[in-house]
Amino acid sequence: MICSREEAAPLVSLEALAYGVPLLTTAVQGLAEQITDGENGIIFNPDSEGEMAAKALEILSRPDLRERLIAGGRESVKSRFLLQSNI
Repeated sequence: MICSREEAAPLVSLEALAYGVPLLTTAVQGLAEQITDGENGIIFNPDSEGEMAAKALEILSRPDLRERLIAGGRESVKSRFLLQSNI
């Protein structure tokens, strides 16, 4: 979970995706470029603790969603953020 209100382009989010960690995050600056809601992560409003909690519970209670986010996260790192993919 990344709860930032400001974030350039964090490596921790890419590391989480690469290691198969379902990502729950805000859509600020660089994170908005890395995460596509529902495909490789879940985005929540940083001003809504209730929304954050509800989406965290959804990830925890839905194995199908977790598996989709894990697969999408790994694929997005491979296709968009590896050096070999961008040369």
